[in-house]
Formats: sequence, C-alpha cells, structure tokens
Amino acid sequence: MKYLFIFIVFVFAFFQKSFGQTQMNYYKSFKKEIGISATSIKTLTAKSFSLSAPIYDYQSDTASNQLIFSTRKKDPSGRLYVNKGFIAGLDCANDSINWLYESLRFDLNLTGDFLLFSNETKTSRYDKKHGFEVYDFSDRIVYTIPANNTGLTYSNPKIKDELSCLSLLNGAQLWSAAISRKEDWMDVKYLNDTTLIIAANGIHAVNINRGLLWSHTLLTAEKNQKSLVYSVVNKSNVQKINTSYKTSTEDNLLSHLGSNILIDGDVIYFAGKEKLLAVKTNGELLWELDLKELPISKMILTKSGSAITLINLGLSQFKENYVLYGKPFVMNIDAQNGKINSQSKFTSSENLIDFLPQKQSYLLADKKSIIQTNSNNESFETLIPLDDFRYGRFTEFINGDEYYVEKGGYYVPLNFINDNVVYFKTENNKVYGVDKVDVQYEYHFTELFKRDKVYKEKTVIYNYKNTLVINKNFELLATLDIVEETILMRNKLYFFGGRILNILDLDDL
Repeated sequence: MKYLFIFIVFVFAFFQKSFGQTQMNYYKSFKKEIGISATSIKTLTAKSFSLSAPIYDYQSDTASNQLIFSTRKKDPSGRLYVNKGFIAGLDCANDSINWLYESLRFDLNLTGDFLLFSNETKTSRYDKKHGFEVYDFSDRIVYTIPANNTGLTYSNPKIKDELSCLSLLNGAQLWSAAISRKEDWMDVKYLNDTTLIIAANGIHAVNINRGLLWSHTLLTAEKNQKSLVYSVVNKSNVQKINTSYKTSTEDNLLSHLGSNILIDGDVIYFAGKEKLLAVKTNGELLWELDLKELPISKMILTKSGSAITLINLGLSQFKENYVLYGKPFVMNIDAQNGKINSQSKFTSSENLIDFLPQKQSYLLADKKSIIQTNSNNESFETLIPLDDFRYGRFTEFINGDEYYVEKGGYYVPLNFINDNVVYFKTENNKVYGVDKVDVQYEYHFTELFKRDKVYKEKTVIYNYKNTLVINKNFELLATLDIVEETILMRNKLYFFGGRILNILDLDDL
C-alpha cells in the first residue's frame, strides 16, 4: 500500500507539472485593468489570456457555450504565417481553457454539432467537447450544409470537377455532381430549405439530399495574358457583394468575371462574362442577354420594380487582390424580356475606389468624382466633383448609420445629425459631409467611432484609441483602453487582438 500511495503521488505530481508547463508554453491567464466606468469611480477589470502565438481564426458556439479559436505563428518578418500554432476551446461559463492541441490546420468552421479545421488542401473534424481529431477528410471541405450535416468537396482525384456531398459524421458520400472548380465559386444562395444555388463557372441548382437539379454554363474567369494594375478599391465592400469560395488550383487566373446571384420570387438572375441569364427556379431559361461586346468585369445585380440594374465595377480578382479590368458602367434591363432600357457610357474612370449601397441607388467614387446610379433611368450622374485642393484625395465612403461622433456629451450616429449628405474620408484623415454643392460637416477621422456590437440597450463603439460603451440615450457608460475585434457571447464581450484575449462582462457596466 505504501508503494502504491507513493506511485499515485508521483503520477499526480507529474501531470500537475505537465499541465503547468502546457499552460506556461501556450497561454497564461491574469487580471488586467482595461478602463473606467463613466457612471461611477469604479475601475474596470478584465480576465485576460496571453497566448504563445497570434490569434488566427475564432468563432462562438452557443450550443456548448464555448469560444473556439486557433493561433498561428508568423515568420521572422512578421508578414507571413507559418504552419505552427494551436487550436483551443474556451469555456465561457468560467472563462477557462477547456482543451488545447497543437495543430497544422487553422481555418475554423462550426456547423451544427460539428467542428472542422482546415488548411489549404485538407479538412478534419474534431470533437467539440474535448478538442481531439475524430475524422480526416481526403480533401478540403468547400461548403458545409447544417440542415443535413454534410459538406461539399472535390475529393475525387480522377475527376477534378466532380463535386461530392459527404457526411460530416463519417465521410460517406450522399451524391456527386459535375460542377466545375476551375473558376472558383462566385456566390452561393439558398433558394429554399432544400435547394442550393451555386455560381461556379455558370449557375447550378442542387438538392442538398439528392444532388444536381439543373445547370447553365457561363464563363466567369480567364487566363491572364498581360501585366496587371492593382486596384485600390475598398476590398471589404467588394467582398460584401457575394459569398465566394476558393476552389481553383490555377495560379494565373483572372476570376470573379460575373455577378452575385439575384433571386426574385421564382426567377434567378446571374451574369457571366458573356451573358446575363434569367432562369426559372426549375431551370427553364426565360431569356439571355448577350454581353460579349461589353467590357464586362465583376458586377452587381439588383432589382427595382420591373427592371434589373447591372452595375459593372471594372474589377477582376487575381489571387487575393483586385485588379483593373473592363470599365465601370450601369445598365437598366427589362426583367420580363431582357431588353436593355438604358445604358450609361463607359466612364473614363481609371480606378474605382469605393462604392456604397443606398435605398434606391449606389454611390461610386473614382479619383475625380462621386457618382450615383440614377434611380429613374439607372445612368451615372455626377454627384460631387472631387477637388484635391478642396478635400484632399478620396479614400472611402463613411456610412452615416455605422459611425458615431460626440455632440454635447452624447455619442450619436452621423445620420442622426443629417442623413441627407454624403459622408466620405480623404487621405488627410478628414471626413466631410457634403451635399451636391457645399460642405455641411467636417470632422477629423479620429473624432469618429464605429459601431461594433449591441447588447440589450448598450452599444459598443470604437476608434483607433478607445472602445466606448453607450446606452440607448447615447450617454457614455464606460471607456475601455483596448481596440480589438470582438465577439459577443451572452453578456460577455471577448476582445481578440494579436496574442492577447480580454474578457469583459457587460452586465457589470
């Protein structure tokens, strides 16, 4: 018994030492003062984690009440990631690390009860409660379908354009379909609970349980044959047009020469480089519009009344960047028969910088002017000439609903002050609110705060220096000395930035 007791003590000490080393090697937890309350003299304290590598990807899971994240180290230059890091699950009930493993896969996807991590070529499923690897798929899962716990992948090495639908539980194949991977997926939308519309080298409808219903092939990419000029366009706004997925293995491809998927009742609209199609939900072609003679590039399709608006952005995607391609123009098309009602002349714009959707139109900006799609005939209309001497060089639109400014001790949205002007930022960090003639408002960008999260009657806003919490009456509740990306889980705000994770309870404010 004596020796058994000594053995148990030794094993216990060994595991305690090992856990302590793991904690020291991968993370360290501590308390940190992060700000002050505006309604009392109380200092605000957060629980914080110092991590051994920068945070790479993260997602909240309300079912298990966990925050799951990956970290990934960078090379000595600090610019490129290396394949070294770890994945972890944080228990949000007590804000402690639930599980942690070293990993070579860092892209995170939570689908129902399934936890997936991927790299460029492979996906694995992990146990969500304990974090260990459960199943290794033979290729990367491109798209997951929570309704039937399946994933879409190109896993057949003999047929490169065969899309397979696999069970996320055990990898069993439910169906396969001929849907090209060579030009990337430009967009994906649900038509209903069981039908998925995929824009990939054309447009395709699949039943998530049975497979392909119909297809129409369209060209949406081409091989690059010349030198490229990179665009300074606002990438985050372009990426909001459609939900794209990387599938191509081509290195020298100009992609995204097409539109978003537009679904209006029982009609689906989609444009490629050479055609715009109107298709019934059963796959029947209603009409097609020839676009071969036009400088087609990445497009936005919208519908207003009986007309389709096609906004050509003059952009293509090359690898991870946008490049100049084609010319910006706007076209108004009869939704019933596909005939062109009106079309703007190709603009002389060398570089589209930004665009902003409005209630009945779009604002677009190039180097020389802010232009608007006219709500009556969908032509371009110059709204504000951009004079460098008057404003400085344009950099981006400022959304007046998302940005706040302090006025008389209150923090209010810009559109709360005036929603009849166009707000934009210039290279000198000035923000102007301009009508067609005059500057109505002028701010320095550092004065503004962007809306982040809303919890009950509290709104979280931030700028380059601080994060603020305000109430429904726009009054300040707290000032936080941190500026990081956040996730809101129930009543807690999790700040992700670099190697640090901070946690704040909003009910304490």
